[in-house]
Amino acid sequence: MQSPKELKPSELFEALAATPRPHRIIDFPRYDQATGEPVARVAIWVLSQAEQMAAAAEAEAYTRTKLKGSIPGTNDARRGYDDLYNNAAAVEILFRALRKKDDLSSPAFATPKELRALSVDEVGVLFQEYLVTQHQLGPIVTKMTEADLDMWLARLKEGADAIPFARLSLETLIDLIGSLASRVLSYSTANSSSGSHVDGGSPNETREHDEHPRDLTDYE
Repeated sequence: MQSPKELKPSELFEALAATPRPHRIIDFPRYDQATGEPVARVAIWVLSQAEQMAAAAEAEAYTRTKLKGSIPGTNDARRGYDDLYNNAAAVEILFRALRKKDDLSSPAFATPKELRALSVDEVGVLFQEYLVTQHQLGPIVTKMTEADLDMWLARLKEGADAIPFARLSLETLIDLIGSLASRVLSYSTANSSSGSHVDGGSPNETREHDEHPRDLTDYE
């Protein structure tokens, strides 16, 4: 098999096109009131550059149509334009990113208009799912370092109200929660293997099995 360096551009494109695009299967954020189960499951994948550009162009066209072709000049009017464009862009991205779970070649929705008929919350949740998919399946590595995690642990100990979670990107929040969960699991596993009572027992009983009992402050 030829290495990528040995492939001609056309051959490289064929090799990339032959590779299945990574995707996730997610629950649609609407639930059957009788069963509590999601009404459907859909696939979601990250857009190609061409799809992203097409989504932006369609969102721009939709926004201009709604505003009769004009782009407002005042700040207040511009904010309304930006809000309309951002909502239109989310719909266009989801139209291309959501696929039938058993047939990735087919979109889950026939037209963007069907997506615009969903509730604001449903579109918001689906777009968050897209951002998570982009973060998890994309090639860019953005994992938090141990120093970053130590800093956030210290901030958490000081008090959650003082932490500007709203200023963190979704990707950073995903990494933070995942890293904290990993540390808690490692801590529980370490205590269990040393004979301490993770699920109960008095502090004295724990110390009999572990001369150096630890708590979360050990990780600061």
